[in-house]
Amino acid sequence: MTARAAPRLLPLLALCLPLLALSLLASCRSCTGDGAATGGGPAAASRDGASARGDDASAQGVRAVAGDGGSRSTATNLLYTTSAVVAVSSKVDNPRDFPEHLIDGKAETAWNGKTGDLVGGWMAFRVPAEARVTSIALTAGFDKRGPTDDLFTANHRIKRVRVSRAGVTLREATLDPDKRGPQPIAVDAPGGDFRIEVLEVAPGTKASWRELVVSELAVYGEPGAARVPPHLPHVLVGSLDAPAKVPAKPSAPADASGVKVRGPFASIDAFCKDHGAAVAPRFAAGKDEYPGFIEPPYCVRGDPMADGQLAPPLVDLRSVLVTEWSTRERDVVIVTARGAFVVDFAIDVEEIRNPGCGGACGHGLEKVDVVRRKDGGATVVVVSNHHCWSNPFPVYDDDGGVDHVTGSSQYDKRALVCVVRPEGAVECRKQAIATRAAAYLEFEDRWADVPWDDVKKRTTTPDGDVLFQ
Repeated sequence: MTARAAPRLLPLLALCLPLLALSLLASCRSCTGDGAATGGGPAAASRDGASARGDDASAQGVRAVAGDGGSRSTATNLLYTTSAVVAVSSKVDNPRDFPEHLIDGKAETAWNGKTGDLVGGWMAFRVPAEARVTSIALTAGFDKRGPTDDLFTANHRIKRVRVSRAGVTLREATLDPDKRGPQPIAVDAPGGDFRIEVLEVAPGTKASWRELVVSELAVYGEPGAARVPPHLPHVLVGSLDAPAKVPAKPSAPADASGVKVRGPFASIDAFCKDHGAAVAPRFAAGKDEYPGFIEPPYCVRGDPMADGQLAPPLVDLRSVLVTEWSTRERDVVIVTARGAFVVDFAIDVEEIRNPGCGGACGHGLEKVDVVRRKDGGATVVVVSNHHCWSNPFPVYDDDGGVDHVTGSSQYDKRALVCVVRPEGAVECRKQAIATRAAAYLEFEDRWADVPWDDVKKRTTTPDGDVLFQ
């Protein structure tokens, strides 16, 4: 038996987990789903109906979300907690800047419109009718200092916008072009199609830079029945109704338990060659989609997994790193005299199109075992840990301070059981064998105090089959 320590998966949260230290909230201000945007909560929005000046966003920090009269706000970023769609008027013609940068929660990235798309340029969003929009938070420009230039002052910045819903103007708002960070715009309207049209801009110090460049957009309100788990919304160019360019993952055969098994292929290298040829056109066509062109190779032979347990009919047992449209997965490969069988059972996953702001998932290999069967075949058992989390969000007390932190994590222990027949055929099934869940845990080591539930006991039959019951 090969045993491996469970991976330390929680460090992956560092991409968008500012609440481990509240002073870092500003680094992911539009990702926090429960009103944690600096200066972007409902109370932070100006209520004079004419401007969006508010108080200094960075000074307000996490106290910017208390509702009127000191009541606790339940506002969330609707772009992440409903089935929202976002659109922009145009996209700059370069391979580095993407419309998704507008809502990725990172001040150091920005949506860049095409050259000349300044006054009249726009951002739009659609949220479900069941939701209610209470405020918008928008940066006036590109909130980044480069190695040689301050990109905020070098680029044009937005001074005035018009906010409309379904073609009807709700208000005009003035932004401070000298102020960094999100600036709040008070809105009180049911869900629907909204547009933020740029009416006036302040020129930057670089006269030749003539693009709208906006770091962040967040939309706050009550999701109501439209709430969904946190996720990254589609961002389209030109219209909220434009089709999203998300190529479908190619289908693969699956057995009755839902395990996809591809093959047999002549070898692992033959599978990688076929897979690379199949996905390369999709990646080339999607080079302008977030996060940009994914470089080949799209399939790489991985490490051996059996550690001396190989015997006929097993020729090889190892992992293979397979890049699909949205993930890079380390799957299991079983090689017999009939060829290489690729089993879609991930022992490691990188979500290449998820910035991690709403949450993410990770996998880790725990152990591999090969049991000899009475008929001369073998049973391959692979156990992996599957960890999904929703990023923690603050809950505020009546005074606007952080009362506690929400969020959740769940571990599932999963088993892959593959029966390898004496002639080399492979049949696989998978099963959840234990689970444990908890509210937000600040440190991974605290998982030791969380008990496993629904634990399945492993038994081996006289024939060499492995069951979890």
